[in-house]
Amino acid sequence: MRVADVAFIRETIFNLVSFQYEGNITVAEGDHLVINGNWDSAHIVYSDKAELARGFFLLAKELSGGAEQVLIEQKRHFKTLGVMPSLPTNPLTMENLKQYINCMAAVGMNSLLLYIEDCYELEGYPYFGYLCGRYSRDELKEMDAYAEKLGIEVIPCLQTLAHLTTYMRWGEAGPVKETAHSMMVGEEATYTLIETMLKTMKECFHTNKIHLGMDEARELGLGKYLFEHEYQPKSVLFAEHVNRVKELCKKYDLEPQIWSDMIYKSCGGWDDEYSKRAVITNAVREAVQGVSLMYWDYYQDNKEKYIDTITRHRQIHGDVLFAGGIWNWDGYLPNFDYTMKTMKPAMEACLDTNIDTVYATVWDDPRDTFLHHSIYDFAIFSEYCYLGHDCTEDDIHSVGEFLTGYKREMLTTISEFFLGYDGATSMGARFIHCDAFYELMRYTIDYKEAADRYFAAAEEMKQYAGEELADYARQAMLAAGEKAKLLELIRPAYQNRDMKALQEICHENLPACIEAVSAVGDWQEKLWHKYQKPFAIDGIQMRFAGIVKRLCYQKERLEAFLRGEALTIPELEETALNDENATWLSWENNAFARKK
Repeated sequence: MRVADVAFIRETIFNLVSFQYEGNITVAEGDHLVINGNWDSAHIVYSDKAELARGFFLLAKELSGGAEQVLIEQKRHFKTLGVMPSLPTNPLTMENLKQYINCMAAVGMNSLLLYIEDCYELEGYPYFGYLCGRYSRDELKEMDAYAEKLGIEVIPCLQTLAHLTTYMRWGEAGPVKETAHSMMVGEEATYTLIETMLKTMKECFHTNKIHLGMDEARELGLGKYLFEHEYQPKSVLFAEHVNRVKELCKKYDLEPQIWSDMIYKSCGGWDDEYSKRAVITNAVREAVQGVSLMYWDYYQDNKEKYIDTITRHRQIHGDVLFAGGIWNWDGYLPNFDYTMKTMKPAMEACLDTNIDTVYATVWDDPRDTFLHHSIYDFAIFSEYCYLGHDCTEDDIHSVGEFLTGYKREMLTTISEFFLGYDGATSMGARFIHCDAFYELMRYTIDYKEAADRYFAAAEEMKQYAGEELADYARQAMLAAGEKAKLLELIRPAYQNRDMKALQEICHENLPACIEAVSAVGDWQEKLWHKYQKPFAIDGIQMRFAGIVKRLCYQKERLEAFLRGEALTIPELEETALNDENATWLSWENNAFARKK
């Protein structure tokens, strides 16, 4: 490796963790990572740039932690290890994307799966990514070149079937549109668009790998297709589409990957992402040969379930990749405890089944969490990669703490925002969004207990004051607690005609809730402008304006009732219906009784 390349990696990693080293460091190529050194001199053996970056990071970590002599030997258990940040909903500025890449390099990751959906410029399609903070071709090339300097291969991750709702709303998309979500299979305009995507990616990235998406196309063949063609089974259409796009990939010398769930969904697996009901047809099986299958799963807390699904994938063909999840999409805050609960068994399953490619996906469906707040969780994936089955929770926390400066206890306290519920319940966000009159929690829950836990967690966060994530988390806890308190009090007080309690609600609880929720909205704006392009912040602003407006309106309605100007409040006359077996709902459905 060139001296300049080594110097760049060293400077980047040491600056990231604010480490100064005056001694002499020599490096040499080998087949795995070895670090031997002290404050006077050190020697690092590495197999690629990513390992060298990790070598500098671990040297800094150990010496900063008080070690007099460092001797570490590690061998990567996953050939490819990376992160997939969701950029369409989190369009990071170039400066922040580079910082994100630096953190990946520090823990020894060597791949960035760049999920960009429609968040990039596409020649001939002016509405593709319009007003979404899309990346220019020059920006894509810049991020690719920067990552390469740190040993990270950038693989574009597109959508070539579904998950194109933002683009499909424009009239320009009419020729390729089957539903509000998906492209029309068999339509020539669809393949012209896809070819333009592939050509653009080929010109912007040095890799020959490309991820084509194709997940969750549940409406395949059931939209406009039925108006123009005879009904065809999903399996037929999916196989046809994969074959067409494979041919385009060959034209541009690209090696395709897809999310694997549609293999099962298109073949009768309607009840689960990887349903055992599915009977994989020969047409689908043949179509996906030569395509890497990326099995994504963020939900299991049992290693055997992961192993079972990996085994069933390999009955289709052997090139199986795994994508786990960093639970950054439950709303507002990272759910570290649930990430640990689900990803530890996932990593153990990958080790047991010799999976050689692993990614951590970081989705942000509600657009209210921030990618940089999930960096601590990188350590779950990196330490299993480099330590294998010997990896312990202490190993994970040790790396996470040094990488971010966060304390492990802080991450556990932040996870209280979700009240111990499993993934996709978004419990803290539900409280902030839940309408005080409609009360659409959809879970039977003790509001007093929830409020007490939120206020206790907010109090605990004070010890980390001055830490951005801690201060933001504390405000989110206060907002959720104030809303839980309001939900505890408002309906019983009204239905019992407890005028004194209603007075207190109007004069104390509602103003406190309005103030706390408004403060979370202010934090959202502040963090958005710190990390991301300004596009799409309007959705956050309208959300909080709506929540605050509803609270102010409800205060006015209660005051009118107390004055005798309103004889009843019909919304509070209704019985609140909540279902213990409720499933995930978006914040809009949690706030509104009717779809708006």
